[in-house]
Amino acid sequence: MKIVSTKKGRIIKETITGYLCIAPMLVALFVFTFYPIFQSFFDSFWDYRGFERVNFGIHNYVNAFKDPKFWIAWKQTFTIGLISLPLNMVAGLVVALIVNSKYKGMYWLRAVWYLPVVIPAVAGTMIWGCVFDPKYGLGNQIFQMVGLPKSQFFQSGDSSMQTYILYQLFGAASGMVLWVSALRSVPYECYEAAKLDGASYMRTLFSITIPLITPYLLYMFITALCGKLSDFGPYLFVGYNGGDGNKLLLYGLLTYKEAYIDFNFGYASALAWLQAVVIAALSLLTFKSSKKWVQY
Repeated sequence: MKIVSTKKGRIIKETITGYLCIAPMLVALFVFTFYPIFQSFFDSFWDYRGFERVNFGIHNYVNAFKDPKFWIAWKQTFTIGLISLPLNMVAGLVVALIVNSKYKGMYWLRAVWYLPVVIPAVAGTMIWGCVFDPKYGLGNQIFQMVGLPKSQFFQSGDSSMQTYILYQLFGAASGMVLWVSALRSVPYECYEAAKLDGASYMRTLFSITIPLITPYLLYMFITALCGKLSDFGPYLFVGYNGGDGNKLLLYGLLTYKEAYIDFNFGYASALAWLQAVVIAALSLLTFKSSKKWVQY
């Protein structure tokens, strides 16, 4: 009986110690994650006059659907997302295939390609601002070298969207690490069997490599989708108004403007929750369809 009692006491002590160790993380999770989420949902039903809440109701959600900028922002967001998301994923896979090869110097190429990710955002924005400068930027110099006309880049509504998609394409480096991890998860025995059967590189890629990394592909697609739908990166180049002709007025940028420029916290909270509903719906559809193409 004494042995059982001692063992039980040790288990209780270890359990209490474990809970005490994770208690700070749980408190931080509640304070900085769950509380803001519930607070924003509560705020979405109110208008604000300074810090005073007035006019409780669903009018913020109704006004969102009546706001022309609401639909413009969704249109621009989906347009850029539908173009840049596949391009980024394909570019990330191609780069990962190159740097994961056994050619000499791939280690250094991997480090150089990933370098933009570790550069601070402020410094990176300044660099890209110089590249896309219409008068003295490197972008137009390259265009002239290959015989293309000069571009106004972010200073013109006609070219701002294409410029931003090009800018996002270089963000494929951030997904390269996940792609390389996915490629290295494929058992080497599968490649040996394909080689013995005389399969070509492209046949091996589409019949073995890509099917076996589809779980990684699903994860990267969902995270990239959420990132595209909540992107407010154009703020770094064109400000919060979306540039010339609102061509870069993305949904995340509209929400940011309503919250931190116009201080319309109730309306911004409603926009954020509508965005969350769209992201959740698209994520669920992706998970549901994944049963047909993801191989676990």
